[in-house]
Amino acid sequence: MTALALTLVAVTGAAQAQDGGSSGSDDVTFYGHVFGHGLPAPQASNTEAPIGEDNYGFGTFEWCTQAAWASNANPQIASQGSCEDSPWNRLALFSTAGFVDVSSPAEFDQEGAYGLLHNERGQTKDVKLDSSGSITATVYGTVDYHSWFSGGQPYGTSCTYAHPPNVPCVYPYWGWDVGVQPNFVVEATLYQADLGERTESSSAPPVREAIESGDAEIVAQGTWGPDTAMTGMPGAPKAQEFNVDLGTPETDTIDADNDFFLTYRVYSESPAGEVGVHSFRWWSGEFFPPTYTMPVDNAFAVERTIPNFANGKMAILGIMNTPWGSYDVSQESVDIEIEGPSGTVNPDHLERYADFSVAHGGHYDPVNVTWIWDYRQEDASPGDYTITVSGSNYQGSAEAECKAKFTIEQDGERLVPGDVQEGVCGAQTASQSFVEQVREGSEEQTGGN
Repeated sequence: MTALALTLVAVTGAAQAQDGGSSGSDDVTFYGHVFGHGLPAPQASNTEAPIGEDNYGFGTFEWCTQAAWASNANPQIASQGSCEDSPWNRLALFSTAGFVDVSSPAEFDQEGAYGLLHNERGQTKDVKLDSSGSITATVYGTVDYHSWFSGGQPYGTSCTYAHPPNVPCVYPYWGWDVGVQPNFVVEATLYQADLGERTESSSAPPVREAIESGDAEIVAQGTWGPDTAMTGMPGAPKAQEFNVDLGTPETDTIDADNDFFLTYRVYSESPAGEVGVHSFRWWSGEFFPPTYTMPVDNAFAVERTIPNFANGKMAILGIMNTPWGSYDVSQESVDIEIEGPSGTVNPDHLERYADFSVAHGGHYDPVNVTWIWDYRQEDASPGDYTITVSGSNYQGSAEAECKAKFTIEQDGERLVPGDVQEGVCGAQTASQSFVEQVREGSEEQTGGN
């Protein structure tokens, strides 16, 4: 028997150990929010789709090449070094739990850069990868010889011609050149490394330093190509979609103390090695978001379902979390079902209280949702009840539930508390002090109502 100090009755028996969700892994997609490129300027990625964000549309002006090829090449080319070593021949996406409320490169550059982001790094718990599933990545781009840098105009929108502030371009991002780029390769690499600060940061994470020092561990790597990249007629949008299969992960765990980040780089294969393209334009935004998808075993869990009799009512606590914290819990998805002696109960006297904290650093705390059921006012039937708390992650790609039980007894003309059996499901991120805190809060919510 486990005594619960803040309940009005003792919990009989051990808490039920249950599966925190459906069997198998869930594919979780991370979206890039792109306002720059290159290893010195890594960009945020999270589970939030970039709705309303502008296309970045910048070209990578990069004459990189292998040393063997450079001996017969233009000195300007040779001076740039190899494509593999070039920090600017990259688009880097680092993981952050926080939402991104920036819509354009100009807004990012002029109004605070990384300080604008809810730049919360690190996980609430280890990310468990399904070693039998594949990691995939998608990026959109254009091989365009001219470096027409279409983004980042100083007055807030990304056009190549003068126009009033806050007036959108009347055409999408165009390219100039028509043709093909043979033996073209897009490489995607997923890393993990400790990038430092655990809460909000106003600076770029040290992705470049982690890679160049060798501290970054490769989780998976793959390529699109070598194949032919096409560019269409001038004056038309011509983003090409590149889908990369990185294969199965080389490790089954991304440590909670680490961050993960994905880099894309582009080049063409030649008899002498890798040759850069001049230039490759990275596309992004709402309609062309760079993404990567991981098969995750613990993408979402309802960790605890706690029935708590207090002040003549039933408080039902649902505690849930994801590896990316409270930002990644869908508020709309959280629900409760009550099964009683006569079947499904649809109570009229049920109130919900929720704390979906997205305070900086607060995303590490699990989400607690409390329902207060006035079962006496409901004139509930005496007997055994089963409650199921369910929900999903922010993008709806992972769902889970957790069940618990309680009994309402008849004592003369009064309904009184009976036994309570908690549900404990999956890996636990909620500390005992957190559980006691929310239990105490439910006591207060039932008192005097």
